[in-house]
Amino acid sequence: MRDDIIRLGQTMAGIDDELTQRFPEYQQLIRPDPLDLSRTQALLRPGEAMLVYVLDHEQRAFMWVIRPDIGKFLARPLDGKALAAKVAAVRSAMEFDSAGHPAPVDLSILHGLYRSLFEPVLPHLAGVDHVMVIAAGALQSLPLGMLVASPPPQITSDADYRQVDWLASHYAFSVLPSVSSIQALRQFARKPGEQKPFAGIGDPLIGNAREGAEGSSDKIARGKHPR
Repeated sequence: MRDDIIRLGQTMAGIDDELTQRFPEYQQLIRPDPLDLSRTQALLRPGEAMLVYVLDHEQRAFMWVIRPDIGKFLARPLDGKALAAKVAAVRSAMEFDSAGHPAPVDLSILHGLYRSLFEPVLPHLAGVDHVMVIAAGALQSLPLGMLVASPPPQITSDADYRQVDWLASHYAFSVLPSVSSIQALRQFARKPGEQKPFAGIGDPLIGNAREGAEGSSDKIARGKHPR
């Protein structure tokens, strides 16, 4: 069995080598090389920023802001357990009850998360309108666009939510799995004017089935719906 395992490993390695030689773009897509700061900056466009969050086990959050001309590192104290509880509360409010109504959202939590997670990087985002987020831990399930950038108003009806200063009204957000994924994003981006790929599969009526359905189609067109 050991020989079989070795032989299988050699076969897999050979396949990987062949894929790398014949389809280097595919290998770069599934196993991207790590990017250093300068290469990452070169892939960013004006008005774009990359925001990277890393949480450690010492109650700290590390944040990197990367722009074409800026690379800024920040560290802030952050209680990981408290953060996870707040994110869970926000996520639960996104669920609908049996009547199809969402639960009330605690806007004070969303504003507090904004102050701890986004406000520290705000001075480095002047002129940015698109933020690419690489999150970690509980932050992976938190849409940053939901954060509230100003003290929230009192909510007495659904219409009051229109007055909330959602962060999504200030920035467009994209979520990336890793820093290096931007390389594939740029490499395989569709060029302007390219035809959008589309495959449509209908449910055609063929042969006798079509002949039998033509009358029904006519009835439907005339408003006489078959039962």
